[in-house]
Amino acid sequence: MHGTDRRKFAVVRHVEPNAWWSSVTAPQALLDRFAGQFVLLYVGGCSVHRGLDILIRAMPQLRAARSDMRLVIVGDGAAIPMWKALTKAENVDDIVVFEGEKPFEEAQRYYRIAQLGVIPHYKYGQTDNTVPHKLAQNMIMGVPSLVSSCHALQRLVTELGGGLVFE
Repeated sequence: MHGTDRRKFAVVRHVEPNAWWSSVTAPQALLDRFAGQFVLLYVGGCSVHRGLDILIRAMPQLRAARSDMRLVIVGDGAAIPMWKALTKAENVDDIVVFEGEKPFEEAQRYYRIAQLGVIPHYKYGQTDNTVPHKLAQNMIMGVPSLVSSCHALQRLVTELGGGLVFE
């Protein structure tokens, strides 16, 4: 379109190859810990713009609708202390589980216990124009996604299916 030499471009995969995911299993201890629970899963960086405070504030209502509801957060970052304080303030520290940062191979295993992957990013310039790896990872593992209305997330989930969008 702009006359740029195509040899100056490279395509970089946004997600690991499918083969990395096809053999992912969860250890029995992890399966047992979350057996019989409806797991909302977040895997990734834990900064304020990730919007997990939105879900933490919704957990009392979700618990009222489903007593087996759990929010499992796998990751670490500056927002963790704030989110932990919020779980106590909302009286949901018994159903919000902070697993901490895990090596990639171990973090992958959590997709085997999840019923729904969550990407509740706050909507602003960066999040409107980027797609986190976790959307592709949810899709490749067959875990539906609940995503905020950030433009790119909304477009992909709407066009490709595999989830729901909230404002």
